[in-house]
Amino acid sequence: MMWSAVILILCVIHSHLAIDPPCPKIKQTGKCLGLPKTDKCQTDSECGHDSMCCPRECGKECTVKRKYGLCPTFTEKPLSYCMVAFVISNCGGNDADCSGTKKCCPNICGSRQCKEPATKPRPECPSRSSQNKAAACHLHQCSHDKECTQGKICCDVTCGIGCTEPN
Repeated sequence: MMWSAVILILCVIHSHLAIDPPCPKIKQTGKCLGLPKTDKCQTDSECGHDSMCCPRECGKECTVKRKYGLCPTFTEKPLSYCMVAFVISNCGGNDADCSGTKKCCPNICGSRQCKEPATKPRPECPSRSSQNKAAACHLHQCSHDKECTQGKICCDVTCGIGCTEPN
């Protein structure tokens, strides 16, 4: 019983200390084995506002930063769940490791797994071709949706990044 309490305390402490790595793990498939690496970007500023420049198997490329939504809150699980969760963690700390709308979320045991977000998916930005060409340039009006008002979202616009009506 005493060991169970110690293990549970360590799991909770570990889950609060976990820090997301800035880029997803590189999945080694061997597709670039022996080939020179080709960088498609050098810095995050070359990528869209929801992406960052990360090393990948064949060189640096723009990678999705985070998917929209928040991770669900922890639910109470038995201690045996923690033992299994450490072994079957299925994401490396970045949402790009998860399929579809799933996010890489911490669980109560300190490992991470792909889970559906607790909030609705983010509305889509309008395509650049559908935007008003005569609209004023925004340059860099926002970095996140929370900086926009009246239901607008932060998107790549005709010239720059700005708050705009979603599709």
